[in-house]
Amino acid sequence: MKRIDWATVGGLLTVTIMITAAYVMSGGSLLMILDLPAMMIVIGGTLGASVVGSSLDDCYELGTLLRINFLSSEIRFHEVVSTLVHCARTARKSGLLSIQASVNPRCWLKSWNPTCRSRCAS
Repeated sequence: MKRIDWATVGGLLTVTIMITAAYVMSGGSLLMILDLPAMMIVIGGTLGASVVGSSLDDCYELGTLLRINFLSSEIRFHEVVSTLVHCARTARKSGLLSIQASVNPRCWLKSWNPTCRSRCAS
């Protein structure tokens, strides 16, 4: 059963409250922070820069990544640590490029999700 990750929601809420409070305390009006053209420039520029720096496949997976981020699932930390240690040993023994050839990048982020786990090849 997936639940909302309240740490993510709380973090976003805390950041929003702190930025707004700091702006109001410094003499700014709360309505000035809700300037639509400025928001369009910032949000549009951020999304545009993110798309330019990513592949189209990464853009298609954005919804999946947001769902993984906001919905907590059962994370098996021992498996994650074991996978990272195994990859580190492989890299030390055979070099970093040996990991690049053996890790499926589409499954790497999902390896923290119990439905899809990827390990480096030995």
